[in-house]
Amino acid sequence: MKEKTSSFRPSIGGALIVVMFVILCIVTFATLSLVSANAEYKLSEKTASRTTEYYNACNYAEELLSQADAAIASAHRSAGPQDYAAQLSGNLEPLGITVTADGAEHYAAYAVKVSDTQNLVVRLRLSPYGQVVQGYVTVTEWRLVSSADWEPEQHIKLLDANPETREET
Repeated sequence: MKEKTSSFRPSIGGALIVVMFVILCIVTFATLSLVSANAEYKLSEKTASRTTEYYNACNYAEELLSQADAAIASAHRSAGPQDYAAQLSGNLEPLGITVTADGAEHYAAYAVKVSDTQNLVVRLRLSPYGQVVQGYVTVTEWRLVSSADWEPEQHIKLLDANPETREET
């Protein structure tokens, strides 16, 4: 009698293909994760840099505000009602602060550079001569303003289904 021998051998080809596919997926997801993490890191660096620039500009604007308050207090103490406006201009213009008048109201404005494309604009309403209620200045505006020129695109190229009616640009 002949003995039956099993000729079944486990094949490793199918398992190898599955393992290679899993390794390929892991490498692909690892690469995507690395690229995404790098992009997030660069974004956080830019955000931190811009935030630092903004707060440095705010600190400098606060220092100018403090100096302006002291200069306006000096004008209130030393000037009379007739020469108050001239005294204000004389005290504030060396600080880089412009003074304007609208009737009896006086306003001051200055800008602090935040970056190459942004300025922090501060506008102040000054207390009228002899009418100091809660300080010499009231901040009426404190905002970022773009200093870069914006030029819109003039032409938008759209797909034209009929090539005979296309314009040459």
